[in-house]
Amino acid sequence: MWKVKIVDDKNVVAVKCTAQPCQVEGGGSSIAGTWDILFDQAIIVNLSNKLRFLANFYYTVKMSTNNDTPSDRPAYEMSPEIFKNLKTTDDEKFNSNCLKTMVGFIQDTNEK
Repeated sequence: MWKVKIVDDKNVVAVKCTAQPCQVEGGGSSIAGTWDILFDQAIIVNLSNKLRFLANFYYTVKMSTNNDTPSDRPAYEMSPEIFKNLKTTDDEKFNSNCLKTMVGFIQDTNEK
């Protein structure tokens, strides 16, 4: 597992966690990098060691399948039926939390 700390409006430091608690202090084991937003739904982190992280921001769907019951469950735990009639422009039907991410992806961009 990696822990990434946003330092400012463009820079990050990251550390590979080998034990808990995991701290990002910007010291010798930390790796510098940059971050950016992908549209309004995800964060991309590029580290100087050529690793890239991509994770969607955490969100829940406001309405259940009967369109009157709020849900606190994350979208990935909900029935696919809930998403059947949603459109990309239905922002009011989602609760977004840009301080958290869902499980993401890691890519090694080193040339092999």
